Amino acid sequence: MDQPSSNGALGGLGRPIDVKTMIGTGAIYGAHIACPVCRFEYTHPVAVVVNAGGSITTVDKGGTRMSAGKPVDRGVMIEIHFVGECGHDYRLNFHFHKGITSVESTIGGGTPDDRQPPATIWRD
Repeated sequence: MDQPSSNGALGGLGRPIDVKTMIGTGAIYGAHIACPVCRFEYTHPVAVVVNAGGSITTVDKGGTRMSAGKPVDRGVMIEIHFVGECGHDYRLNFHFHKGITSVESTIGGGTPDDRQPPATIWRD
């Protein structure tokens, strides 16, 4: 499972979408992450994955772990994995290279450990 996809991330490639579809607005919380598929507002961060030159650090409910994998083309990729209470999974991706940070979102592609049901990284 610790093999990155072609974009250097863990999990499958997924389908790229316009990141603006992930921004919801509401009277109580203001701007927030919403499901880019159905716009449902209840989403849970389930993992953060950082790929820095093929050194991959994953933070999820199970803790922090490191693995080796394929580096992104250049720079560093930071992915935040979400699962909505609606059942959809999606990622917010930041790719940093030479002072430019691009942002994209992908639908699907799974979570870092598809063998386990996703769990929120932390709860209060």
